[in-house]
Amino acid sequence: MADTFIEPEFVSFKNVKKNKRIREDLDMGDLDALDDVDAEDKAQNRKSLRHHVAKIDQNLAKREKAIRLGGDTDIPYKDKDKSVIKSVNSQNDGDDLDNLDWNEDDNKIAKDIETGGDDELYLSVRKTKKAKKEKEFEHEQLIKNSKNDETVYEEEMLPDGSKRQINYEILKNKGLTPHRKKEQRNPRVKHRNKYEKAKKKIKSIKRIVVRQEGPYGGEITGIKTKLSRSIKFN
Repeated sequence: MADTFIEPEFVSFKNVKKNKRIREDLDMGDLDALDDVDAEDKAQNRKSLRHHVAKIDQNLAKREKAIRLGGDTDIPYKDKDKSVIKSVNSQNDGDDLDNLDWNEDDNKIAKDIETGGDDELYLSVRKTKKAKKEKEFEHEQLIKNSKNDETVYEEEMLPDGSKRQINYEILKNKGLTPHRKKEQRNPRVKHRNKYEKAKKKIKSIKRIVVRQEGPYGGEITGIKTKLSRSIKFN
């Protein structure tokens, strides 16, 4: 009688990873389900994706708010397709293809679409800017004329008991005073600027003593062997 061989069973001491996916016993090995670790990873990815989307929306909202408050886009934009959609929706579904159901507004809209008429918004903005420039020009001319006003006021034009107002030149005795800069009208600033100008001029003539601040850092311009700073005595 031959001895029967019994194959011993080997027990693996290798730890099985917890995040190993559960698969069916099929040839293709399709995924059946996810364990807890994979489910947590998937949920974390969804949270991170939602966070990125929210961050992008927040940045876009900030950018749109900055554009609105910036003042660069002061011209309103007009949607050309909106007027066409509005005109089409306003018509009845049973309208014929002839022009009997069209009114003057429909003809005007169709003409603007075909010819590409001028935009009323841009024309209004241009008109407003032109009026603003004209108003500023008139204001400047009024100020200029008031400064050069040499009108002689007669006594008959003034009411009884009133006196003609004097101007700034008479009040401050500036009739013969020439126009001077603000620095020249202040003696302290005038002499200060003169002193600074003299210090710059003397630097080009001779070396001046400069107070050292901190440790010696070497020559800033480098050592020039061909430069002589000696003073000749006559």
